[in-house]
Amino acid sequence: MSIIKAQNLTYYYDKNSRALSDVNIEIEKGSFVAIIGHNGSGKSTLARLFNGLLTPTLGTVTVNGLDTRDKKNHFQIRKTVGVVFQNPDNQLVASIVEDDVAFGMENIGLPRDEMLKRVDYVLNTVGMSNFKTATPSRLSGGQKQRVAIAGVLAIMPEVLILDESTAMLDPVGRDEVMSVVKKLNKERGITVIHITHYMDEIVDADRVIVLSDGKVVLKGTPQEIFAQKNRLVSLGLNVPLSTEISTRLDTCGVKIDKQILTKEDLGEALCALLQKA
Repeated sequence: MSIIKAQNLTYYYDKNSRALSDVNIEIEKGSFVAIIGHNGSGKSTLARLFNGLLTPTLGTVTVNGLDTRDKKNHFQIRKTVGVVFQNPDNQLVASIVEDDVAFGMENIGLPRDEMLKRVDYVLNTVGMSNFKTATPSRLSGGQKQRVAIAGVLAIMPEVLILDESTAMLDPVGRDEVMSVVKKLNKERGITVIHITHYMDEIVDADRVIVLSDGKVVLKGTPQEIFAQKNRLVSLGLNVPLSTEISTRLDTCGVKIDKQILTKEDLGEALCALLQKA
């Protein structure tokens, strides 16, 4: 069942600036969907259209059947679709972690007892329970982003959009955030839409959507998308490092699967080759 549907979606920032053109996308409930594309391809615009921060110039976006063009639906849509942006500092508003997580709940008028329960629940979910009374500004980048995710989760959204949310993090921070996101998707059934330029982060996605110049140019599983390396390179993209290594080894005459996506699979394949040597 689709939870978000874009039909014939076109969006202009002004009459001379078209960000998206005739986009048709369906996001299945409970799925993990990655959206990739070069800078300026329309990824972030699409995220804002998905939760009603922007409304279509032409076409429609519906969330659980609610049309984002109708302002009466915006409150429910934004409760359903939460967005975590690139810079966590832009989403942290309080001087104590627990107050920051509670901020969104205060805005929707939740009773205090319910807010306290949810604060504990979401901080535990993202592995930040021990930082409940910490100062957000003193946290690492990965920790800040996990607090930002907790603040979105406190509203209990059905959809979590990560809009380049790992772009400003080091590899450890990115791993921390992605571990939390995958857990939320697999164990709690939250629909995840991950917008990123790190190809290694999307190898476990159910589906990948590739944007270029505001249009959907490719759709498929990670295996199907990364099998088209030359096309991706022409679009200003690349393949995961493990796929690049396995492809180069194959080109050099080493008999190895060219469609390896993860470092774990690459390690296993190399070990198998060494055993045969």
